[in-house]
Order: sequence, then C-alpha cells, then structure tokens
Amino acid sequence: FFFFFFFFFFFSSEYIKINSSLIKALTFRSMVVIGQRVQIGDYGAIVKYLGEVSGTKGEWIGIEWEEENRGKHDGSHDGKRYFEARPGCGSFVRAHKITPGYSFSEMLKIRYTDV
Repeated sequence: FFFFFFFFFFFSSEYIKINSSLIKALTFRSMVVIGQRVQIGDYGAIVKYLGEVSGTKGEWIGIEWEEENRGKHDGSHDGKRYFEARPGCGSFVRAHKITPGYSFSEMLKIRYTDV
C-alpha cells in the first residue's frame, strides 16, 4: 500500500507540474496571434513575435507600436533579430500587459456609425 501511495503521489505531482506549464504556454499562444492589433494602456500596437527571447525568462510578445518612437528597438535584442519593425517602434512586452485591440473595420464602425 505504501509503495502505491508513494508512486501515485510522486508521479501525480510531477504530472501536475508538467501540465500546468503546458497549460500556461497554450493559454499564452491562444491569447494573441501574429498580426493582431492589441492595446497596451492607451496605445495601439501590432503583434509581430511570440516566444522566448535569449537572455530572459518566459514568453514574450514582440510588438510594433503604431506611434512613432514609442519603442526601444527595431525587433532586435542583443544582436539577434526576432521580428521586423520600424526603428524605435519595437518592444517586447509580457502577455498580462496587453488587451485585444480593435480591427480597422471595427474602429470605422465605432467612429462613424450611431450605435
């Protein structure tokens, strides 16, 4: 009985750890897609990259800001290119910082129709 309990407890806790990290990764990936417009505070941006960035931990979202010179780079970090962006318009942000943005057609509807 003790062996069964130990086996179940040890392997089920490892299974839960593995699955929780898998769930986090899948949630992150399904939250946004490349090319999607997002909001970070009051500012709009386009998602250009999803994934890890060397020298850092965790998952990042590479964005190109709609506003000129709001970012810190052009999609490169420590000499490695992750995505293409206009100079000074690229940034890496964490998923918890973004909210879904409106598409161009949704913005036109909001601006020019009476709802």
